[in-house]
Amino acid sequence: MTTVKNEYDDRKKDIDKFFKLYSDIAVREAQLVYPNEGDTRENISSDVVAILKSGLFLAYYNCVESTVTNCLNRIVRAIQEDNCKYNELNRKLKKTYMSSYFGRINSDSSSIKERVPIIMDMIDYIVFDTAVSVELKDLLNSSSEGNYSGSLDARLVRKTFEKFGVDLTGDECAEMQKIKDIRNQLAHGEKAFNECCRDFVPEYIEKAKTNLFSFLDQMISKVEDYLDNKKYLVANFADFGEY
Repeated sequence: MTTVKNEYDDRKKDIDKFFKLYSDIAVREAQLVYPNEGDTRENISSDVVAILKSGLFLAYYNCVESTVTNCLNRIVRAIQEDNCKYNELNRKLKKTYMSSYFGRINSDSSSIKERVPIIMDMIDYIVFDTAVSVELKDLLNSSSEGNYSGSLDARLVRKTFEKFGVDLTGDECAEMQKIKDIRNQLAHGEKAFNECCRDFVPEYIEKAKTNLFSFLDQMISKVEDYLDNKKYLVANFADFGEY
């Protein structure tokens, strides 16, 4: 998890620097100074401040998606590095792996020629107890939501990790819904950068950052515990939830 945590820390530092720039302008009323023009000063427009707000929320969402993906990739890699067999996995992972295979078999785009190797892999895993090997993208596409790109809020993060057997029950961040919505409005061109977050006050933007970091900190801590104690194995797993 060292690489995951280091990348997360780097993103947090970038966001903190971004927020300081925004706060210096919006709260401390910083100005532009042109030293080559006799220290001429220029106020920064409200449009630029609004653009900075939108940029911050986009950075918030990117931090969520990259950190979630890095944690999930680390889980998949740990399972592969341990050469885990299907029957050694916890109940939730078994369902997730099996859903992945059935999803790929039932795909409208799959030909018979493509389906046969998948079925043979399933037989090897279940009957002959060989080590599992499935990429994260295939495991994610097996879920009812499909690939989570652009869709992550606290609820979906909890639900996604539950499919791997990581319990994030009780971890909340109400602001993540707004962060996700803003990301999608900007990504799909529904709103311009200078209008999307114009009415947000500095206190709310800082609260969103603080609560988001708290949520992601807890998530990383629980994933680290999951990996350290090899809870992807049924022998070390305490079941929870309905999935």
